[in-house]
Amino acid sequence: MLDIKFIREHKKELKAAIENKGMSLNLDELLSTDKQRSTLIQEIDELREQKNKLNDEINRAKSDGDRKTSITKGKAIKDKLSELEPKLGEV
Repeated sequence: MLDIKFIREHKKELKAAIENKGMSLNLDELLSTDKQRSTLIQEIDELREQKNKLNDEINRAKSDGDRKTSITKGKAIKDKLSELEPKLGEV
């Protein structure tokens, strides 16, 4: 089995090897799926980081208004995470 990083770096050589061996593998589709996966992971990581920062803000908030604003933002991030995480499992 080949590492995805190796596949990304040696795309042309692998296409030729696949063709020479008479295999049917769509390398472009594989790389496209990998790119989608990487993008989703990056988005999820960024949202988790934002969520953690908001949790800190909620704990440090001095007024109920500030706390409610942060909680509202946190819920929006949580909803977005709930939407993206299942997509990552599908990819």
